[in-house]
Amino acid sequence: MESVQVLVAAVEQEAAVLPRKMHLQTGAIVCNQCRFGANSVKQSGADSVTWGDFSARGVGRNRNEALRRAEADIVLFADQDLTYADGYEKIVREAFERLPRADVIIFDLTYPEGGRKPIRRIRRLGILGCMRFGAARVGARLASLREKHITFSTDFGGGTKYGSGEDSLFFRDCLREGLRIYAYPAVIGHLRPEPSSWFTGYNEKYFFDKGVLWSQLFPHGGWAYGLAHCLKQRKRYADFGLVSAWRAVCRGLRQGKRGL
Repeated sequence: MESVQVLVAAVEQEAAVLPRKMHLQTGAIVCNQCRFGANSVKQSGADSVTWGDFSARGVGRNRNEALRRAEADIVLFADQDLTYADGYEKIVREAFERLPRADVIIFDLTYPEGGRKPIRRIRRLGILGCMRFGAARVGARLASLREKHITFSTDFGGGTKYGSGEDSLFFRDCLREGLRIYAYPAVIGHLRPEPSSWFTGYNEKYFFDKGVLWSQLFPHGGWAYGLAHCLKQRKRYADFGLVSAWRAVCRGLRQGKRGL
C-alpha cells in the first residue's frame, strides 16, 4: 500500500493549532515561515507531523524545504487555508491505483465563494489545462519528482519578487520532463477564506508580474496568450482599463525576456 504525506506551506502559524485546523489524517511536513524562524525541524503533536520554522521567505522555498524532507510514496501539496475532507488518504490512493501511469494528479477542492468549475471527468492535461489549478490540489509520486529533479520556482509566488505563478511553472517543468498530469473528479478538501498573500487587486504590479510569468511559460507565444487573457478578463478590471493592463503586461514580457 502506497504511503501518503502532506507537504504544507504556512506563514506565521502555531504547531499546536494548524494540524487540527487542516484536519490532517496522514503524515505531514509543515514548513512555517516566521519572523523569528530558527531554521529548525521538530516533531509536533502527533508523531506523524514534522514541523519546521524557517526565516527564509517565498512559497517556493517553503514547498522545496518540505519536498526535500518528504519520505512517502505520494505527496500532497497544501497551504494553511486548506481543510482536508474525511478519508482523503483513501481517495488519493485509489486515484493513483486507477491511474498507474500518472505522475501527477490534480484533485478537486471546494471554495468558500463557490463559482469554480468542478473537475467532471478524468483527463490528461497539457500546460493550458493545468494553468487554472493551484498547487494545493496536487498529488504527485515523489519518485517521479526526484528522478526528474522537479522543484518549485523561488522567483514566483507569495513572498517573492513576482506575485504568483510558481504552480504553473511547476506544471511546465513536469510536462517538459515527460511526466504525465491528470485531472481527477474527487474532492479532497475545502479552502477556508483567508487574505491572499500576494493579490492586492488588478493593478500595475498584477499585470506586470503576469507578463513576466507568461514570458517564462510561453517564450514564443507570451504576447498572444497575454492579449487573449486581457481581453477575456477585461470586465474584472474595468476600473484599471484594458489599455493600461496590456501596457503593464508588455512591460512584464520584456522584463522576462531580459531576465528575472
